[in-house]
Amino acid sequence: MPSSKDRQRIEIPTELYDRLKLIADSEERTLTSIVQDLLRLGLSNYQPVWAFRHYMSRLDEPAQRALALAREEAKRLNNNFVGTEHLLLAIEREGEGLAAGILQTLGALGKVREFTLAEMQRHKAQPVQSKQRVEQAAE
Repeated sequence: MPSSKDRQRIEIPTELYDRLKLIADSEERTLTSIVQDLLRLGLSNYQPVWAFRHYMSRLDEPAQRALALAREEAKRLNNNFVGTEHLLLAIEREGEGLAAGILQTLGALGKVREFTLAEMQRHKAQPVQSKQRVEQAAE
C-alpha cells in the first residue's frame, strides 16, 4: 500500500460514495480497491473531449461550422469518433466554402455522401484515406 505522501484526497458526492460502499461490501473488498479498479478501467478507455473545445476557438467561423456538422454526422451515424468521412459529409452538407468549392471543381461534391456512406458501410465505419475517397468520388 502506498504511503500517504503518494496519495491525494478528493471529494465525491455522497450518493456515489454510498453506491461504491454497497459494491465494496457486496464483494467483500475495500472501498479503495473498488475505486482504483474503476479508475483504471475508466482511464484505459478515456478519450479526452477537452481538446476539441480548446482548438475550436482557434478556427474561423466556416471551419467551426464544418466541425460542428461533422460531429452531427458522426452522432447521426452512431459513431463515437469524428473522422475524415464525417468531415466530407459535413462539407457536402454545408455546400459552401473552400473545401466544397474544391470538391465541386473536381465534380465530386454531389457524389460525396453516397460514396462516403457506401465506403463506411464497406469498411464498417473504419476511417478510409480521404485522398483515396475524393479521387474515387471524382471518377
